[in-house]
Amino acid sequence: MGMFKSASGGYLNGVSGVITSLKWGTKLWPAKVKGKDGATKTANAYTTLSAELLITPDGAEKPVQQFVPAGFFYPDNQSISADGLTLQSDSDGAIIKEDSEFARFVGTAITAGMDLNEDNTQGGRNFDVMVGYRVEFAKVIDTKATAEFGKRPDKTGKLGKDGKPVSYNRDYLSISKVLGAPVAVKGGVKKATNGSGKALPPAAAVDNAAAVAILIGILADADDNVVDSTKVKSLVTKHALEASLDKADREAFTKLISSADFLALEAGWAYDAKAKTVSLA
Repeated sequence: MGMFKSASGGYLNGVSGVITSLKWGTKLWPAKVKGKDGATKTANAYTTLSAELLITPDGAEKPVQQFVPAGFFYPDNQSISADGLTLQSDSDGAIIKEDSEFARFVGTAITAGMDLNEDNTQGGRNFDVMVGYRVEFAKVIDTKATAEFGKRPDKTGKLGKDGKPVSYNRDYLSISKVLGAPVAVKGGVKKATNGSGKALPPAAAVDNAAAVAILIGILADADDNVVDSTKVKSLVTKHALEASLDKADREAFTKLISSADFLALEAGWAYDAKAKTVSLA
């Protein structure tokens, strides 16, 4: 039995970040819709399923939300667990449509090296195993959908130089690289690693994922993406001040990120202790 049932450049393109949450959601579409000519037409009401991803880009302090369509949903015999993590059904068959954007998203994750199978996804119903992975995202142009449904209009109604509404090729979210795998830590919270399985060091007052994002953000802004390791402390302090962090958080982040143990994790960067350099990987 497969995870999915058979079918009868944009936002986040090239961005690296951590998948911090993956939950399911549905949307009921009305029985009356507007056609291309603007006229209201009668149609059967239906419900769609989508995965709600929270992604924390490298250098960001807060996650961004991304919805990935997963096909149709049938409330009469299908449901979602109270925590939003697991799809449920009266039958044992797959729920996610095989050619949906989410199925393609999972396919690219597997190709990139993420370990996803029927066992650790409950037969394609729970993908919490993806949470904690640090990956590089890409947007792939969907030529089939663009040809079938036309280009996607700009939501703001923006006009081009020709005075006509701006539109874009339809695309879907994919994973181009796996940069770090998650590990389980005390309390059940997952943290990204540098891919070697080595977890980030414990710090009572600091969110380690945020610490990783801060350092990567500093390296991304540096000349040639390289900084002197002896200057990391002052650079983190500067960043914390610009971000208006309070004194306690500022000191905690500075102490952790500038430590040799933290730099040696190489969770998205390379650390040369002898040369005293830290560079973006």
